[in-house]
Amino acid sequence: MCVRPWASTLINTEPAVHAELDVVSSWIAHYARLLKPGAKVLDLACGGGRHAQYLADQGHTVLAVDRDPDSLAKIKHRLVKTLPLDLEGDHWVLPEAEFGRWDAIIVTNYLYRPYLDLLPTLLEEGSSLKQSLGAGTLLLSRTISTALI
Repeated sequence: MCVRPWASTLINTEPAVHAELDVVSSWIAHYARLLKPGAKVLDLACGGGRHAQYLADQGHTVLAVDRDPDSLAKIKHRLVKTLPLDLEGDHWVLPEAEFGRWDAIIVTNYLYRPYLDLLPTLLEEGSSLKQSLGAGTLLLSRTISTALI
C-alpha cells in the first residue's frame, strides 16, 4: 500500500458503493505516527480499509466498520477485525459498554455526522479531546468540503 498526497485525484468510473481507494491519505499517515504503540483504533465508514490496513501495518489493532460487507471482505490483515454495520440508524451501534474506548478514531470521506459529537467521548479516559488529546490519542476526521456540494 502506498502513501500519496491527499490532493492526488483518484478516479473510479465503475459504479460501486465505495470508490476503490487503495491510497492512504498523507494526512492520516502524518497524524497516525502520533499514536502510541499498539493503539486500539476504530475506523468508521472504512470502505475497502485503506487506513485500517495502513494502521495495522504500523502495529495497531483496528476495528474496521462499514455498511458494505463486500468492501469489508477485501480487508485481509491479522490486526484488523471487520464489522458490517449501518452507522446511519437512530441509535449508535458501537456502545462503549460492548466495545470499550479507543485510542484513535478515524473517519474519512464520510458526510453523515449525527454522532460526531459522541466520538470524543469514546476516546480513552485521561486523554480525551477535553484534555487536549493526550499523547497517543487521536480523533482524525476529514471529509470533503460542503462548499463543493
